[in-house]
Amino acid sequence: TELEAEVVKWEQKCLELIAEKQMALDTAILPRDILISQLERRVGQQEDSLEDLRRERDVCTGELQEASTRLTDMEADLTALRATVEEKQSVIEAIQHSFLDQVEDSTSLGPLPLSVTSSLPLATHGHAMEGGEGAGGGGGGGVCGQSNAA
Repeated sequence: TELEAEVVKWEQKCLELIAEKQMALDTAILPRDILISQLERRVGQQEDSLEDLRRERDVCTGELQEASTRLTDMEADLTALRATVEEKQSVIEAIQHSFLDQVEDSTSLGPLPLSVTSSLPLATHGHAMEGGEGAGGGGGGGVCGQSNAA
């Protein structure tokens, strides 16, 4: 009986040690499991964020390509507009020189008639005279005062 009591005592002590070891093991494993699940959750969130960033990058790349194309088109349009402006400026300068030459030729013949002098500001602003009308002086417009309405 004393031996049986001793065996029960040692069995009880063994069971307590096993329980303590199991509890220590559980407490050691529990934080590790929690840590693993937290890390898995973070990795999942980071993968989602990375995928969102990739989609955003793709959208931005597309927008950048569209903007680059628009810029190239606008630069081409600007170049064409500059060429048109230069061409029109050349035409204006040619008309101005031609008009000034006509004015110089008329002033060398004497004073300008009233109808010519009153049309000078209009001609210098890009209004060209057609067919010599107004330069003859009397509104009849033909050669030597003759009417064109034949």
